[in-house]
Amino acid sequence: MPSAPQGLFEFPGIEQILGGTLTRSHGISPAICLLKIAPQKTIPKVRGTLTLSYDGQKLEFPDSMIDSSSVTIDRGGFVISMRILTREWKWGFGLVSGLYNERTNNGKLIAKLKKSPRELAEILVKSIKETGYDISALDNGIGPRVDWVASNPMAELARICDQVGCRIITTNKGKLRVVKLGEGKDLPDSSVMSEGVGINPANRPDIIRLIGGPDVYQSYLILEAVGEENDDYGTLKPIDELSYRPKGGWGKESPQGFWGVAPGEAKDTKEKCRQLALKTVYKLYRIKSQLDGTWSIPGVPKVEVTDRKQIVLLTTQIIKQFPKDEDDPIRFKPAEIIGSYYPESWSIKNTDLGTKYDGQFSIDAEPRRQLVEFSKPVYQYKFVPDGTEQNGPGHIEFYPADLRLYTSYNVKDKDTRQLIRSEKDLKLSGSVQGEPLILPINQDDVFRSYRTTYKAVRRFELNKITGKEELTTSYFTANETVNNEDDFGDAADHYLDLTAKTFENALSGERQYAGIRTDIDLDGAIQQISYVVGRQGATTFVSRNSEHDTDIPPYEERLRREVGKFIDRSKK
Repeated sequence: MPSAPQGLFEFPGIEQILGGTLTRSHGISPAICLLKIAPQKTIPKVRGTLTLSYDGQKLEFPDSMIDSSSVTIDRGGFVISMRILTREWKWGFGLVSGLYNERTNNGKLIAKLKKSPRELAEILVKSIKETGYDISALDNGIGPRVDWVASNPMAELARICDQVGCRIITTNKGKLRVVKLGEGKDLPDSSVMSEGVGINPANRPDIIRLIGGPDVYQSYLILEAVGEENDDYGTLKPIDELSYRPKGGWGKESPQGFWGVAPGEAKDTKEKCRQLALKTVYKLYRIKSQLDGTWSIPGVPKVEVTDRKQIVLLTTQIIKQFPKDEDDPIRFKPAEIIGSYYPESWSIKNTDLGTKYDGQFSIDAEPRRQLVEFSKPVYQYKFVPDGTEQNGPGHIEFYPADLRLYTSYNVKDKDTRQLIRSEKDLKLSGSVQGEPLILPINQDDVFRSYRTTYKAVRRFELNKITGKEELTTSYFTANETVNNEDDFGDAADHYLDLTAKTFENALSGERQYAGIRTDIDLDGAIQQISYVVGRQGATTFVSRNSEHDTDIPPYEERLRREVGKFIDRSKK
């Protein structure tokens, strides 16, 4: 009676392999081969092709690498245990940089930065010089926002695949392939030694809740002049509440001198206060309220704002500013300031309230400050007659400018003090009774935006001397608040649907086959294949919609380890 064929493992430089196992799974981790080899005098090569053969069937794993070895003693004497990793160990190297699927402040995708999941995957696999790959399972729809800074390409690909219900595998021929989870071949019926069936239910929530990025608002905000107090903390106060306020107020103080500050104080204190005034008075303006004098955001009644501490200023508007040269990046329109101020020209009049300020300023969005800082004093100028005659002798007085800031901002919840984010729920069918189980998914690139537009109102009065109508006052009132509700809803539904697909229950099965089954390959359903080879022959274990090797961490844990490893490494 002929003996059963002997299964063989081969690796360059290893003289006698007594037996071993090799397990292949979904993901970017290498397959692990555990070998038992006889002691030898020579040192095997560290890298080479691992070959597995049995009864005319052969599998080859080029670029495999010896990971570790140890010596044990059994009844037969000394035995060397060796751990070999297949070529996926190289996926731990490489880097890629790029920003894609960035959105404007109103939540719209920037066309030049738009990439589908498949296009993102193409960038990643090409960066590590992969050939013969198949990423067609990834769709050409909306891709997630990515901001890669010297990131590991395969860790980023695994992250994208996980977000869209796909997995990464290496085929029997050693080619990278992206597959849709749950889609694949049935297990063959021939040469089955044993089998088992079951169901592999996901830990299913009742509700999937998408939590977007911080919502963005834009409206006119009234500014008030503030200054830095003479204390050790840099406390900001309205200028009329400063301890070093001039005795007669700020009106008669030249912004270029402020010689009358801190009346009655010692010389050193007086000079210190004067320097503080020169540094901050008429240069620092803090948000005071919305245009109507309250903190209520126009057109967004559901958001309750009661003080400035809830406002987090941004430095740009929601509106995009397209470049003239298509190769230049798309930028957001910078924040604007309008108001009535002295233009420091030959004019003796302050500007109209609707005049745009063209000087330099910056926004300090630090939560305790929420300031606009000007590079030079900004104020109003007023001629005050000394007597009763309007055209008689008089003097100049100075007052804070009447300013409005038009920019975008986030808002903190008044109770939790966390940034307000939009949410959208998807209820799964077959929910359990009682308190619903909610699974949150964070998607910062999806958010709602609200931008208030305004209309100008101007008043003219008849000048009795000239007989002409002259503009006396102008102001703005809220016109309408536009939002991106449709864009937000479409993007949120896309991510919710993708997540829901990962919770579809699938019938699972495991089979043990005689020999090495080269006709069975990993796909979206077949999640794990193990080969056991030795002098007694060979067997193949296959799991569909489940994993059988309990010595290997489950896929979700492997994913967290592999992706998290590169996140931690990038922070060092």
